[in-house]
Amino acid sequence: MSNLTEAKSALDRGGVLLVDVREPAEFATGRLPAAKLVPLAGLEESARSWKREQPVVVYCQAGRRGEKAQGILTGLGFAHVTNIEGGFSAWAAAGLPVEKSAHAPWSLERQVRFTVAIFVILFTTLGLWVHPGFFLLDFLIAGGLIVSALTNTCGMALVLTKLPWNRVRQS
Repeated sequence: MSNLTEAKSALDRGGVLLVDVREPAEFATGRLPAAKLVPLAGLEESARSWKREQPVVVYCQAGRRGEKAQGILTGLGFAHVTNIEGGFSAWAAAGLPVEKSAHAPWSLERQVRFTVAIFVILFTTLGLWVHPGFFLLDFLIAGGLIVSALTNTCGMALVLTKLPWNRVRQS
């Protein structure tokens, strides 16, 4: 069940537990219908009460956390665990059904882009008008973006998840 068509067919047949392992703010911005939100950090604890023989389909935003979730569940003795390759992004890009919360915050990726742009404008303006040393902060932001790209992680996104508007209640 590695491709989207097979995953959708299995979900349409029923009897599959569909688990979204993203964070609540991500879940609010878009999810597969009937998905159960269980952030990756709490997956092992939640899964202890699930039936080991029930097929489980996991997904995240792009697939990386889904792979980790698949490994966790397999390690707990689940026999039929699959990860949707490409995650929610691939599902939505394929035009498959999605739903979102009415008052969802911006996606974390969009928040990161906005925050980086604000910082670059601020530090450039301060460098021009206050002191040229502020231009060094633009390089710091650029370095953070390079590290983010090389490691496929984002420290700024982790910080942004802690902000009040991203604390969406789990359903």
